[in-house]
Amino acid sequence: MSSRPLSPDEATGRLHALLSRGHATAREVLALEYGDAPVPGLHVDPLFDVPTPLHFHASFHEGDGIECSHNKGWNPWDVLKPHRIEARLSSDESLLPYQIGHVSHEAFHALHQEACLLDALVAPERYPAQSGKDIFNGFHPSLETLVRAGETEQKTAARYQDLDALLHKGGANGDYENIYYLQESELLARMNTLIASQAGKEGRIPTSRAELEPIAALIRDEEATRPRSGHTFTAREAAWNLREGVLDKIPEARRERFYRDVLPELYGSTLEVLGDPQGRAKMGLEPGPVYARNAAKRLLYETAHPDQAWPAEKWSQMIAKLEPDTLKNVLWLATREKNPTALPLLLEAHRQAWRPKMEPGQFAGQRVAPEPVRQAGVNRSR
Repeated sequence: MSSRPLSPDEATGRLHALLSRGHATAREVLALEYGDAPVPGLHVDPLFDVPTPLHFHASFHEGDGIECSHNKGWNPWDVLKPHRIEARLSSDESLLPYQIGHVSHEAFHALHQEACLLDALVAPERYPAQSGKDIFNGFHPSLETLVRAGETEQKTAARYQDLDALLHKGGANGDYENIYYLQESELLARMNTLIASQAGKEGRIPTSRAELEPIAALIRDEEATRPRSGHTFTAREAAWNLREGVLDKIPEARRERFYRDVLPELYGSTLEVLGDPQGRAKMGLEPGPVYARNAAKRLLYETAHPDQAWPAEKWSQMIAKLEPDTLKNVLWLATREKNPTALPLLLEAHRQAWRPKMEPGQFAGQRVAPEPVRQAGVNRSR
């Protein structure tokens, strides 16, 4: 069974209805590109059922200009507050694909920002000393390594000697455009556009590294993706942005590593933002803290909506999927939020996860002698 994207007329009517209503969820907007039916290859766990609310402020004009922006604060405790999307769209129907692309792009940003806020809250070990804003605006680790190594090797201009400082200052010496597409937020949003296009063409999306080749081929094909207008946010322009904005920053000798190492990372991370907890695992990578972030979101949601609290059975299903390194942080959050259902279940899960394991032949209460500490680089043999 394959997915079916909306027809142009369906997408037009749906977009205008959402804008007229003034509010929607991020998934309602993304359905404009993905369609309503489940997309084969994209498995959104039923436990991911807390909506991401969007509020629209839209206007139309006679020209061909399209502007769209997403605005939300960076306080992790405000994660459930609606994201505001400002849209100034053209009444020219020929520009509909670009309008849908613009609005979907900002809806994905909303999902990604939410994930970054929650990750900083419940997975600080993975993102030391980083806020949700740092994660959202920072560089994807796999790409950062590749670009930094390349720039050091090339001995290029000082503007790339400290990419982090350049980014957080908003672009020193007017060079912000040079690093704009290196931000994780912009990379994943464009990867989402490519994934939606793949779903529309093939009726499914890749589920392995080998199946990423059509996306890689589109990024490689300079002539096929050369922008046809000043508008962006179609697959053609997304591929062009990745090549011109990212690959040009990498020495030619290292560019194949982008397709081999970075593309699967970006793809898997994008699927996780979309709600597929196995997104990175499909690429042979360590999964992100997707269940921890969703448990955190659910805890905050139940505090605001106690009448819609989960039963113990559903919380047990979620807790069973939490990794030990994030379990204690989710437990801390449940304690803070005083969740009467989740708290005892999380406490017991935490006890079980960190219960000392007995050695063979050891009886309860017997201590095991610790192994001698070995110091690196010290040879004690004589």
